[in-house]
Amino acid sequence: MIELVKINKFYNAGENKLHVLKDVCLDIDNGDFVAIMGESGSGKSTLINILGFLDKNFSGTYKFNGVEIGKFSDNKLSQLRNEAVGFIFQQFQLIQNYSIAENVELPLLYQGKSYKYAREQAIKALDMVGIANQADKRPKQLSGGQQQRAAIARAIVHNPKFIIADEPTGALDSQTSREIIQLFNELNSKLKITIIMVTHDKNITYGCNKKYFMLDGVLQERENYEV
Repeated sequence: MIELVKINKFYNAGENKLHVLKDVCLDIDNGDFVAIMGESGSGKSTLINILGFLDKNFSGTYKFNGVEIGKFSDNKLSQLRNEAVGFIFQQFQLIQNYSIAENVELPLLYQGKSYKYAREQAIKALDMVGIANQADKRPKQLSGGQQQRAAIARAIVHNPKFIIADEPTGALDSQTSREIIQLFNELNSKLKITIIMVTHDKNITYGCNKKYFMLDGVLQERENYEV
């Protein structure tokens, strides 16, 4: 599904160029649960911006379902992002004055779906993550774990090709983190949802069938890592 071949990324820093990604190669198949580990500043965020079709200013080859996306227009890249990717963030990124169901509906409404259809699918997604009974509440009325479940429902409601989870347990306690990772494992194994999880915490990568470690812009596949 995803094939990266020798991806390089530079940032201008005054008169200097920062080489942020260095010949990154990555293959992700349908149904994979991938962990990309590494410390802050290693290049993980830059890589997921490219994977999630947020950044096309790189050298190398990115093929998605066999199609080279490097020369896509901004509009086509935006359309692909809205249809193919679900995003999950550390701080949930829920709209506080919307109900949980209204938050989950958003990806479908952005696609032009009807409100009726969007609400039906939102309730199904919330049921899938175990919080359908919280649909009418506002984010601040939920625990951190429940808010992250709502964010996961929002990420899967439009049936994306893959999910990017950026430090999804970073704002949660250890017990809630385990519950969220268990939910990821269930979604991956039962529904075959492809998940790319970015984390600095190697303790939450159980269940991942592919594990990568990034250091100074270099990505290597390995089972475990020690800092």
